[in-house]
Amino acid sequence: MFAVGVRLKRDDRLHIAAPFGLADLFALRLRPNPRRFSANFSQVAAGVTRRWPEVTVEGAILERCTAPT
Repeated sequence: MFAVGVRLKRDDRLHIAAPFGLADLFALRLRPNPRRFSANFSQVAAGVTRRWPEVTVEGAILERCTAPT
């Protein structure tokens, strides 16, 4: 999940905000955010794996589609 933020504080310490934890980051695992639907998750995942082929993608979201009328 893309739910990790890092900020450098004035005293050169890092402030890390990771509401879902850091386990996926250290395991090189990408999963969709369960609290925020992303219609283009498959495109994002493809871009991530092109740049970092060692990343694994889990829990792909099914693309929403509508039947033709």
